[in-house]
Amino acid sequence: MEGEKVCVKGHEKVRYKIIGEKMDYKYRLFPMNEPDLYDRVLRYWEDILDDADQQRIYSIAHPTMEDIGRMLSNRGTYCFAVLDVDSLRVAGDVCLTEVTRVSANVHFGIHPSYRGRQAVYAISSAAHQLFNTPITQTGKPLLSFIGHTPVTNTLAIKFAHLVGFKDIGVLTKSLFISKSSITVDGLITQIRQEDVNMKFVPERKQ
Repeated sequence: MEGEKVCVKGHEKVRYKIIGEKMDYKYRLFPMNEPDLYDRVLRYWEDILDDADQQRIYSIAHPTMEDIGRMLSNRGTYCFAVLDVDSLRVAGDVCLTEVTRVSANVHFGIHPSYRGRQAVYAISSAAHQLFNTPITQTGKPLLSFIGHTPVTNTLAIKFAHLVGFKDIGVLTKSLFISKSSITVDGLITQIRQEDVNMKFVPERKQ
């Protein structure tokens, strides 16, 4: 991605144009390994490591920063940071796995300090940008993203519905929750570009 760097209050503020994007997003999607965001990304992961159910994207219960580094370097995984461009804080993360030419499994994470409407804004903005960003070598954006959420996590399911995800079905005993060492059913959801709830995709105030 190409872009310009602007110095704001002693910090580098990076503005990258995502291919196909026509909005000045308040919450902007960046590659997780973007060098200019390194410190902010590490701070984000440190804050959420012990929070709630983040262990779902890991194979161990309590990942370290080294574990996160291995995850980010996995060639089969595409990871993005969701940057609040006004505060220059990382508000959330997006990880894609099982990427094909047209779709991918998606996991959204959110910083503990972003709750309610702020969280929906951040993830809805990220979802909208994913549909305007070429992910693979085809040079074209993906057409759909698949979510897999524990049926016991009713808040996350409500959150997904607000963003625009549609229910597809339930896979019995398909998710293992490391923190509580239990296996639960998983709700399969899907989102396409036309499903994104645009009222939750705010532009920056000028």
